[in-house]
Amino acid sequence: MENQARQKARQGQVNWLTCLELFICSVIWFGSTGYAMYRVYTTSRDKWVTLNEYDLEEGISILGRKKDISDFEWTFWVQVLFQLPPVCLFIGHILVGRLLSHYLTQYRRPVFLVYSLVTLYLMLGSTTVGILVGNALIMYTIALMKIPALCWIFGILQVVALNHDPMKEWQQQLYHGDEDQYYLMVFTLAMSNLRYLSFALDYCKMDVANRVSLVDCLLYVFYLPLFFCGPVCTFDKFYYQIIQPARRLSWSEIWKLVKDIVRILFWVAAVELWFHFMYFAALQRNFTMFKYLPNWVIAGIGYCQVQFFQVKYVVMFGLPRTLALFDHIEAPHQPACISTVNTFHDMWRYFDRGLHAWLVK
Repeated sequence: MENQARQKARQGQVNWLTCLELFICSVIWFGSTGYAMYRVYTTSRDKWVTLNEYDLEEGISILGRKKDISDFEWTFWVQVLFQLPPVCLFIGHILVGRLLSHYLTQYRRPVFLVYSLVTLYLMLGSTTVGILVGNALIMYTIALMKIPALCWIFGILQVVALNHDPMKEWQQQLYHGDEDQYYLMVFTLAMSNLRYLSFALDYCKMDVANRVSLVDCLLYVFYLPLFFCGPVCTFDKFYYQIIQPARRLSWSEIWKLVKDIVRILFWVAAVELWFHFMYFAALQRNFTMFKYLPNWVIAGIGYCQVQFFQVKYVVMFGLPRTLALFDHIEAPHQPACISTVNTFHDMWRYFDRGLHAWLVK
């Protein structure tokens, strides 16, 4: 009894010390982080006139502030995916999927493919869709030979073509100086190349390859919810899920997916608002000013960049994953919170989970 009493007393002391330690660490962490971000805000407010003029644009008029647009990836994809026509097309995909879960379920895959190709034609144009379909047909033909080395060679040649200067100049000429359409082709072709390779290499190993058709290949490559930003889903996992009998979503499942979409749209709005008050991306790009900034401001810029990087991919991976869940396609999860990751091993494994699974496989 006496020993038990001592153990309980010791345990209570340890718990008290643990709580005190957590409190002290929390005060230090929140205090230093909050102060560093405040310094970024004040520097953005006072020094915006010295930033590169093309890194800022007129923001929401009611806020009376400029908006940081220097992060090309975020600005580009928000303009591409969050305009009214693309939003309507994505909603159309959800409605088509729900109809196919009730009627004509045997035509689910061909209808998904046709809808995806028509949508991509409307968004990307005939040139980009022609390039993507052409590459897919070539890779499918190579996969039929069941020689993995040939699949790798063609995949590497695609990467070289995207980065070889003469090829880049020829590709830019196809778009007659329209840089947005050219970059959209480059991004989508780079993402599609991962899917080309995944299909071809899986096909070379599949025992049931005779049941996998060209429609399955094209649907995997052009499946609309995962097409633009990913996350990357390997062919074997995608194929296993898409061939399952279509089933209806329960109201609880629909409500959960709607809440996920609202949460992601909240983060989009939060980042857009954030860029009106903290110009951390533009400050980082102004090298002349950056080297004279105080250490607190530099620390705040680094912290903001890391947090923004995570939120950006929560949106870019989270929204496609949620849209795919309407079709019972479970893509890799969104990134883990960077603030809770303390080893690069975990960062590599839990940030871009789809790319990690693709490379490991």
